Amino acid sequence: MIDWLQQLPEDDVVHYIRHYGLRTHRKLVFTALSSKELIMSIFYGVKLPEGDPRGNVPFSMYLIHDPSPTYGYRITTGGPNIVNEHTYDLKMNLRSITPYIHCTDNIEETKQNMKVLGVLDHFYRQRQFESLTHVFDTLNSVSSFSYLVMRNFEGYPDQIVIDEHLDVDILCSDYFLAKRILDGIAACPSTEMYENRGSRILNYVEVNGSEVMFDLRYMGDNYYSLSLQRYMMARRVRRKNFYVPDNDTFIHTLLYHALVHKPTISPTYEQKFKQLGIWPESGRIKELQDTLVTFMNNNGFFFVKPNDPTVGFFMAMGFMS
Repeated sequence: MIDWLQQLPEDDVVHYIRHYGLRTHRKLVFTALSSKELIMSIFYGVKLPEGDPRGNVPFSMYLIHDPSPTYGYRITTGGPNIVNEHTYDLKMNLRSITPYIHCTDNIEETKQNMKVLGVLDHFYRQRQFESLTHVFDTLNSVSSFSYLVMRNFEGYPDQIVIDEHLDVDILCSDYFLAKRILDGIAACPSTEMYENRGSRILNYVEVNGSEVMFDLRYMGDNYYSLSLQRYMMARRVRRKNFYVPDNDTFIHTLLYHALVHKPTISPTYEQKFKQLGIWPESGRIKELQDTLVTFMNNNGFFFVKPNDPTVGFFMAMGFMS
């Protein structure tokens, strides 16, 4: 939280912070910004109005800890968005006293703001995982969180190379909780992030010194229909120290991914389907489509267009005929 003009007494600020179930970790005091226009335009993503006093004078930053964050919709200046309810409500309360208050709505914004002001490396400790085993053990330790690895998990957690080419595809019960547990770093432009009313959910996670890509698909994002996502979660099974779909669900959701999310079946997926014993002898894709449609119809599932525009929705192949 930033008091740009230092208009609020520190005791009052701490009182309001506690009122919302938050804790004050540290107070930092900054001098006036020497490159105000540049820094503030990066900080807010827009150029401030002429004569705006923010950054012209010393200001205070309060580093706040939320021990039990909850995320919900609020009407923000940019429109409806999912935010940390505690910090957002704190901000709006303080702005009723003075308009020159800033408070971050999520951990990604917190990191970005601290980086712009040059204090991220000094006051934020990025979570480091020793291995993929460590990642899954940590996810498993949170009782209120559920997840499964959707595909490409055969070598997990210890028979793979941990580097920047690794891509972990997860379906989870709560995107923001997953991001908090993993301390994910957004891997897409700010305007595309789910946190900023976008739809991209790619995050880097620090594993054994490498930035590993995690796709944090979440319940209700239309990657699959919500009913199918719930079905996947209800039938998930444990594999070593992590969760995956049961075999039948895995086969059919992999078919869905290859036939609906992708324009064509790649040689990699063709080989995978042969290994699973479901590649038709005729080689006709229509037979795979029929297998998928039967599974969907028998369970009352629907084909849905993903919220994420980078995920394909190729329905022109006769699914509905």
